[in-house]
Amino acid sequence: IIYSEYSNIQECYGNADILMTESSTTAIESIVLGLPTIIFTANVQGIPDNPIPFDIPKKLYRIASSTEELLTIIIFFSKLTNQNLLELSEIGFNLKDKYFLRVTSKRVQDLLKDTFNF
Repeated sequence: IIYSEYSNIQECYGNADILMTESSTTAIESIVLGLPTIIFTANVQGIPDNPIPFDIPKKLYRIASSTEELLTIIIFFSKLTNQNLLELSEIGFNLKDKYFLRVTSKRVQDLLKDTFNF
């Protein structure tokens, strides 16, 4: 495992084969980029561990709650063919517009207005 030596998350996505995270929005970003994603569970009763919406296909990510599961998932994702990875990229690309908006001046103004009652 190589810990990130990159200055921003986009560089990390571009140089990673698999993203591993714990209940983070970076999981959704990596999924729409077609990057196989592993989510660690915190195993804390009553706290949801999965930040992924229910309608995102499970083939794009896996959840690990133990070291053994983590190893199994890493092996699974490392054996994906180029065709499999292309399929993940296509599925992720099609999800992008559903979960992310393009930044525009109007959207920033609306966000500020809604957040700070401007």
